[in-house]
Amino acid sequence: MADPKPPRHGAALVVDKIVEVRRTVESLAVASGTERDNTVAKLKAAIAELERQQSIINSQQNDLLGRLAYSTASQARASWGAPVQSSSQAFGPSQSFELDRARVVSITFQLSAFATSHARQGGASANSWLSSQIRVDGTLQNFASQGSFGVVASYSGGPDSGSVSVGLSARWLGILPAGAHVVQGALSPSISVTGGGSGYVEATNPHLFVDVLQPA
Repeated sequence: MADPKPPRHGAALVVDKIVEVRRTVESLAVASGTERDNTVAKLKAAIAELERQQSIINSQQNDLLGRLAYSTASQARASWGAPVQSSSQAFGPSQSFELDRARVVSITFQLSAFATSHARQGGASANSWLSSQIRVDGTLQNFASQGSFGVVASYSGGPDSGSVSVGLSARWLGILPAGAHVVQGALSPSISVTGGGSGYVEATNPHLFVDVLQPA
């Protein structure tokens, strides 16, 4: 016995139903009275179901056609020495894109970072920190997942020093309206020292990733 045919889905199923409706229309030409009325009612129900399924398919198609992904990077470098207490400043490449409608958008900003702190004499201390952030259309996203790291050094019975290199990142997931948008990474360095301490932070090789997802 031959294997049964697998069920058809999606657009193929809609096509099958369209063929069925056409056959029903042909049967109306030879039907009359109650038989015709019943057939017309079934035909209207079939058309309504086809329209519903077609609407779903159109929605899925619009979703897929609107999904885009962008990636941009540079070899930009920025560094700061002690002392510094900086507000957020743009860093790395920006990415422009346009949305056909309001959509969920995911943005990830990644970079390499280095920090070092030194306390080489009595009473000295140093705190060197760096935070990564994301800007959308020029506005800092305070509710983004931000990255932060630092190194602390303090003279206590002898000199103290510390250095660390990390991969730093920040991520934002939200809804943006239809139209043009620009996104970019940002950094906030912070270095505080006392008693002759010293600190330094550096950021290099920023990468920006943008994923345009489903309609909102």
